Amino acid sequence: MGVNSEQLWNLDQVHDLIERDPVAGGREAVEKIVNDIRVITDKISEDTEKIISGVNVEAEVTATKLKAEAKEAADTIRENAAKAAADLIDNIKEGEDPKSAAVIAKNILQQAEKNTAELNRRADESVKTLTDQAEAAAFRFQRVAEAGAMKMAQLREQATKRLSDITRETAAKFLDSEDGTAGKDGRQAAAEIIKMLAQASDEVQRAATEATAKIQEVSEEAIVTVKEAARDATVSVKRAIGDANEKILEVTQATITQTVGAEEAEFYDLGWLRDKWKNRPV
Repeated sequence: MGVNSEQLWNLDQVHDLIERDPVAGGREAVEKIVNDIRVITDKISEDTEKIISGVNVEAEVTATKLKAEAKEAADTIRENAAKAAADLIDNIKEGEDPKSAAVIAKNILQQAEKNTAELNRRADESVKTLTDQAEAAAFRFQRVAEAGAMKMAQLREQATKRLSDITRETAAKFLDSEDGTAGKDGRQAAAEIIKMLAQASDEVQRAATEATAKIQEVSEEAIVTVKEAARDATVSVKRAIGDANEKILEVTQATITQTVGAEEAEFYDLGWLRDKWKNRPV
């Protein structure tokens, strides 16, 4: 973010006019300070909108992607659970109890529903954390940008008041003169306007530079914050997906053991089921 130096004051533009006609030059100076500060505040506003939009878009794109991945993973868990349950019943081996296989298959399906519910909960939490951090970062940036714009507005009021006051004084001196010129007093008044204009120019440039630097600093912090939040949310959702699938393997093994006993559980070959889950799409 920045304000082009050409957008700021050029004292030469009004210097000659002030020397020829301090009153008209004073009015021109007031118009210039109002216009130049408006350019700066408009630039601050424009850049603020762009940066906040960028922060929000980063969060929204990541949130949408994570929601889609979580939904796809949940659908895959349910699909693989249904296939695993069906395969378990269809591939009953000698010595295995069909009723026990049916119980195990039912428990696999129930666990799949529990796992997908937990997966969705964790994904929602991750997305909410990302959204909250993005909103907080945008809010902090908005406050800094508003403070910069307010500073420029205060500067405008102060400078225009000073220039307007001295212009009125100069006009009075011209009106009091017999030949319509201000003579020595008028030249002094013109010099005061030029001096004040130079001071105002310095103040505007300094304030613009400070505001721009601060806004740039906070905008970079906001962008880094939302990118880190997006990365953390992505890791969290992928971990939740992995945990949900791993849990099914653990529960399936435990369910078989609880249903038929440790000795009978040895007859159940879970290698194919383990491969199915471990080779799942994530």
